[in-house]
Amino acid sequence: MLTHRPARMKMCDLKPALSFGAMLLLAGCASTGCDPSRAGFIEGITCDSNGGYQNRAASLGNGLAEAQTRAWEESRRARLAGEKADAAQTELSVRKAEMDRYDRNLQDMKRRINQAAAKDKADRETVRTIMRKLTELEHEQDDVRARPSVTALQNIQARQDGLLKLLINLE
Repeated sequence: MLTHRPARMKMCDLKPALSFGAMLLLAGCASTGCDPSRAGFIEGITCDSNGGYQNRAASLGNGLAEAQTRAWEESRRARLAGEKADAAQTELSVRKAEMDRYDRNLQDMKRRINQAAAKDKADRETVRTIMRKLTELEHEQDDVRARPSVTALQNIQARQDGLLKLLINLE
């Protein structure tokens, strides 16, 4: 019976296969980034073995945390801006209501001065002075209406009070 013995492989026959395998493994090491979404099989092996995936995942996690922090901060700023806008709108409506009240007061003073002048009880020079001041106040109120600041509204109130005293003395 013939027994066939397999021929022994020589080391020199394995060298090309081993060098090709080593080259394939080292080819994966040449990459700079281990991005799991872009890694090939060979690159993935080396990235997995040298911690590249973990490093990239940690880097992406840190970037996500920073983006979430920025988004939260922007959301907070937007909320504060909305609250400031609401407060400004409320303040504006209060000032507009004050201006409407001042307009009604001005119209009432004009009506009263015209009544006093019609009754001929008032001194003509005093009536002219009060009318001139009422006209000035009306122009000032028109200017303030565009930008109703607290101090401007206080000035109008003070001038109206002064004119009202003159009007009461006239009547």
